[in-house]
Amino acid sequence: NQLTEGKDVAVKKYALDRIELTGDVSNDVLKTMLDTHDTELKQKVVSLLCKNDPTFIQEASLNIHAYEYSIRKIIIINLLNQREFNYLFKAGNEINNLLISDNHIERELAVEIISELKHVQFSDAIATLILDKEASVKRMAIQTACKLRMKPLLPPIIELLNHPADKNIVLKGLQIYGDELFDDICSLPGDSCKQHLYDFIKLAARVKGSYSTAFLLSKLSSDNFTLQDKTVHALWVKEYEPSGPAEEAVFSNL
Repeated sequence: NQLTEGKDVAVKKYALDRIELTGDVSNDVLKTMLDTHDTELKQKVVSLLCKNDPTFIQEASLNIHAYEYSIRKIIIINLLNQREFNYLFKAGNEINNLLISDNHIERELAVEIISELKHVQFSDAIATLILDKEASVKRMAIQTACKLRMKPLLPPIIELLNHPADKNIVLKGLQIYGDELFDDICSLPGDSCKQHLYDFIKLAARVKGSYSTAFLLSKLSSDNFTLQDKTVHALWVKEYEPSGPAEEAVFSNL
């Protein structure tokens, strides 16, 4: 009743969530809601129809370009969740077309879709978009690579720290990567990490976890007093407490 007669959008969204949870979905009711002006609500409706109405997703797959970008994203993601090869092929082609589009908004949409996929890899595409000429596309590509922890893409991302215009974007992306970053960078070739050591120390201060803590503790034995100072400060920011007499002695000596 709330879906068909209610006026409160928030209540409609809640009702949709409950219906999805119980599995008591009425496709006819959902179709009456396709003309809603609320983007998030419409996305929920289209997603449910794609999951529960084979005819709807088939028709949508044949007419993807007729939908606005936000809905196109939902359709493509749902096509990739199907086991039907034709749907997978169609979705793959659509993403590829978005990736190579001259329209930066469509390239952004491609990255946004990829960022929500768990079982399909688009590493090569993201590697290309990390170097996109459009700053917004580059930022989204870096954040997606870090969100999905694409370890092979760490070297080109870290290389961008050498570009002042990209440095802030990269640091924010690496923070999204999380604590595992400080385990993965240990096996990277070259000295890119040493070159940007102070940046990684600042990042480690903002990340919770054992890898970032171990990374900082390993720098305490350095003869570089500036490095020691920054490391101690980072550990203080993390509210780290020395573990055992040996560590307490190290800090006491410092």
